[in-house]
Amino acid sequence: MHMNRLHRPALAGLGLLLSVLALGCLRPAGAEEPVRVVMPGLQAHAGVPDGAAQVLGDLVLEGLLNRHGLRALGPSDMRTLLQAEEQKRLLGCYDEACMVSLVGALGADWLVGGSVGRLEDQYVLSLVLIEAKEARVTARVSAQLDSLKAAPAQVGPLVDRLLGQRPRVRVPSALVAPPPAVERAPLELTDFRRRAEGYVASLKRGPYAPALVEERRALLEDLAITPLAPMFLRKLNTFWAIPGAVDADTRLQVRTATEEGSARDARLRLLEWFALVDQLELLKAAHARGLEMEKSGAGTRLQALPFEVKPALPEELPDSPERRAYLEARAGAVQAVERALQGLEAGNPLAFAQEWFQPGDMSSSGPKATFEELRKHRQNGFSLRLCPLFTVSTDDLRQAVERFRAKGEVELCVLRTRGEFASQQTLELAQKSTQWRIRAW
Repeated sequence: MHMNRLHRPALAGLGLLLSVLALGCLRPAGAEEPVRVVMPGLQAHAGVPDGAAQVLGDLVLEGLLNRHGLRALGPSDMRTLLQAEEQKRLLGCYDEACMVSLVGALGADWLVGGSVGRLEDQYVLSLVLIEAKEARVTARVSAQLDSLKAAPAQVGPLVDRLLGQRPRVRVPSALVAPPPAVERAPLELTDFRRRAEGYVASLKRGPYAPALVEERRALLEDLAITPLAPMFLRKLNTFWAIPGAVDADTRLQVRTATEEGSARDARLRLLEWFALVDQLELLKAAHARGLEMEKSGAGTRLQALPFEVKPALPEELPDSPERRAYLEARAGAVQAVERALQGLEAGNPLAFAQEWFQPGDMSSSGPKATFEELRKHRQNGFSLRLCPLFTVSTDDLRQAVERFRAKGEVELCVLRTRGEFASQQTLELAQKSTQWRIRAW
């Protein structure tokens, strides 16, 4: 895997200083408080699955502790040490000035921060080392991950590069506490398969309900406490062995929805499936890493989920004057297209042509040719209707808002369906006087 070069300013004496940090943890009782390193967590940018930043942050903490012997405090440790008001003010901040304040509030001297983002088909993990007293960045490193599966093998070496030294510490197996007792036993394979099939069937048929999120949590928690890798993988593969792809079936439901409610319901179920797929990948990597740590004496296997399970809600464009202006314009454009479709249903080419920017245009893409083409579709059993707004992706909606702002044009789509076949046709509309008219179909 390709790793970016370490961007390192002059670090004279950094290795010695970090050695002091490591030795500080071994000071006898009554000595000066040892130097601490804090790690408030990683910032997750758009495109990163839920829970990925938390798992990667745990890997960084593991590298600081187990590879270098540093006394590193994670988010849960900081919540214990900070007062309630300080938590509200400092936790969840990722800019360097805020993080320096966080270090000062905890009485630590060093901070490790960073972020994880996505560029096309790769994840980019970036780490930064900040010296609190001087409020300056001492080192920055980054790595490109082809998939999240590669993270356990790559994060440790990335921490080494951040600190500018080789691994120094390995926790003796005799000092590792035994795993806590599991309160409940994992399901038998047959019971797990039956439950997974019920969950997938609910995703396919709908309607969406919060109970789907809780069922996802229960299935993932059962996987997490399944101790042996062969059984874990057999349970994991249950989801891919269920006949019929949720992805394809639910995407079709989104595309063929005839009103906003059904479109939103199908999209929520599709996002729930995507959330499951992403978290299955995260859990697979965390499960394998836990078993490996247990074998090496550096930790224990999974006893709980390493990420949060929450509803997968669609991304929505923030409210803005541009968005409101576009939606108002779109409502007027929708009325023009609906009148044109009414003219088509009535077999009235003149009523259809009146909704065009140039009703007399006789070109191949003009109203007359389009009317004849659509009339043949209707005779062949196809239904035609406007696509609900919720079938449009957030990215497409963002582009539509920008197009309207820049050019004053509105794009709509008409859904053409027959049985399980569905296709969309794009319409371009522009204003003529105060009315919206079809420019191209």
